Amino acid sequence: MSKGLNSVIEMKSSRPDRRKFIISSFFFIFFLCVLASINEVRFDSLLKFGQCARANMHSQSSNSSSENLLASNASSDEIRVLLGILTLPDQYQRRHFLRLIYGTQTPVGAKVDVKFVFCNLTKEDQKVLVALEIMRYDDIIILNCKENMNRGKTYTYFSSLPEMLSDPNGPYPPYHYVLKGDDDAYFRLNNLVESLRPLSREDLYYGYVIPCPSMDPFVHYMSGMGYLISWDIVEWIRDSDIPKKHLEGPEDKNFGEWLREGHRGKNRYNAKWSMYNFPEPHTGCTHELWPDTVAVHLLKNQQKWIQTLTYFNSSRIRAYLGDLIEARVSLTFSLEHHRPTPSLSPPPLSESGSHIDTQLYIKINIRLSSEAVAQAASGFLTAIDFNSVTAEARLSSSGDEGIVLVTIGMVAGKVWSYSFLLLDMASGPAPFSDIGKNAKDLLTKDYNFDHKFTLSLLSSTGLGLTATGVKRDEIFFGDIGTLYKSGHTTVDVKVDTYSNVSTKVTVSDILPSTKAAFSFRIPDHKSGKLDVQYLHPHAAIDSSIGLNPTPLLELSAAIGSKDVSLGAEVGFDTASASFTKYNAGIGLKKPDYSAAVLLTDKGQTLKASYVHFVNPANGATVAAEMTHRFSTNENSFTIGSSQALDPLTVVKTRFSDNGKVAMLCQREWRPKSLVTLSAEYDTKANNVAPKLGLALALKP
Repeated sequence: MSKGLNSVIEMKSSRPDRRKFIISSFFFIFFLCVLASINEVRFDSLLKFGQCARANMHSQSSNSSSENLLASNASSDEIRVLLGILTLPDQYQRRHFLRLIYGTQTPVGAKVDVKFVFCNLTKEDQKVLVALEIMRYDDIIILNCKENMNRGKTYTYFSSLPEMLSDPNGPYPPYHYVLKGDDDAYFRLNNLVESLRPLSREDLYYGYVIPCPSMDPFVHYMSGMGYLISWDIVEWIRDSDIPKKHLEGPEDKNFGEWLREGHRGKNRYNAKWSMYNFPEPHTGCTHELWPDTVAVHLLKNQQKWIQTLTYFNSSRIRAYLGDLIEARVSLTFSLEHHRPTPSLSPPPLSESGSHIDTQLYIKINIRLSSEAVAQAASGFLTAIDFNSVTAEARLSSSGDEGIVLVTIGMVAGKVWSYSFLLLDMASGPAPFSDIGKNAKDLLTKDYNFDHKFTLSLLSSTGLGLTATGVKRDEIFFGDIGTLYKSGHTTVDVKVDTYSNVSTKVTVSDILPSTKAAFSFRIPDHKSGKLDVQYLHPHAAIDSSIGLNPTPLLELSAAIGSKDVSLGAEVGFDTASASFTKYNAGIGLKKPDYSAAVLLTDKGQTLKASYVHFVNPANGATVAAEMTHRFSTNENSFTIGSSQALDPLTVVKTRFSDNGKVAMLCQREWRPKSLVTLSAEYDTKANNVAPKLGLALALKP
């Protein structure tokens, strides 16, 4: 009984606990549902955020890929060219010179790398000097071969490049084109690049077809002056057995045979006559220098290089440097060494023990602008100087003056390099005769209304011959002159058609900054004259005295600086004890203009002139000159202009208040040879025919 009662009581007591459990479970389940709902909202938000982030990442990745693709496309438009110049290890000077040549060329839209290529080094001095070159310039490729002419150097060059230039992280191909060139050829890189733009970048063979009369690139082969192939042919040369079987013999001809036998070079381009040999001596392979040039070959000496560089860079040189100065600098220095004597200097003048006193003459042809202040016009600069000796000399000519530093490089007691550098322009004034000269030259120089012919012949020994002939109306007259330069002395002798013999002997640096000239004319025994010029940083003095019993005395002086000069001149005739002239003037020179005021004709005439350099790049210049005569109270003026149409053609115009209009056209039709056409028309004289003139100046 008690057990049954206890079980009933336990059942009753367990029901409230069950209800509590059920209610608690219900609330727990409800709580879980709410929590799940909240988590679902958070998860959806997180999921959406993640999807958005992935979308952004994908978008950024796509944009990055697009940018990379655009960059890749942009870089693919850039032409990459390797210009390999085959030379010899000992050609240090030639490499330094070519670095100057190609270092001043900047092709647009292309990458052109210039490398010097030669075989293994065999001498100790080569290993030292070439190593220094590589450290300094990193532009040398040394092939694993022995130096040779026709035993596979060309094959070694092309076949070594794929492995040498292999770079997994770099572009492919490393170069679109590879060019093999000679060290006596001048390549104009911009013209080369422009000629390559429309051509294929695969299976291309480009160059100057041999033999010279041929114009068909598929029949013969390209000249060794320089030929170019696409990168796929470079790799074919490495992999094919055809070149390996034909290594000996004329390499450029063999190269053409390789391509013919291997059926390569289906795209061929004959660059004739953009590539040619130097004009002199004339052969079937030569051509006159002209603007559309890619390469000039056979520049075997310095004179041919200078003539070529002057032609293609004349406008840049004129714009930057100005008028030509020729000066001979004599330097005396002592070199301490044992035999042999310096290889680049003349034979020793005196010898005592191990000291050799050597006099070195360097002829410097530099274009200097009288306004170019502190601009360095550099010559042949070398990279390495051992035991160098530096000398200093002064350079002066036509009122312009500078300081020249000459460095002599010594290796094992031999002169192996030299360099010169113009450091500074002098600050002294020009002579009085140069005040107002700029305007006078622009308005009158080269105008000629006769028929004139001039032939000039120059030799490396310092001897020159000039013949001049002029036909005026029906009269012909002329002269023949010889000019000889030796050291500081110049002798000029002329004989004219009237049998007059004129002689002038000029000695420069007879004293520091002093030049003297002695002249006379035969048969006039009273024509002797002595001229002395002295140039000082703040003064320029010119004097002249006739060498006869009653001489004519002349003296002029200018003081100031290179920018401003004030001067005067006076002439006195001792025979009549009277002044023949007294003039005064002031001149102002600036980089972009010059002006002058002169009081002439014994104070009876006032002249004012002005020259403005509008555009130095093409030589555009304008000038004006006004004249007032006090005795008649008359005024007159002349205006003129000058401009270079191209590097070889100059046009000048002139107009005066008297109604005369003149025009001049001067063309450099070959280096240093000019043809000038002049014309003048008087608008106030309708019944008078225009004046025409022709001048031809030849300098072979």
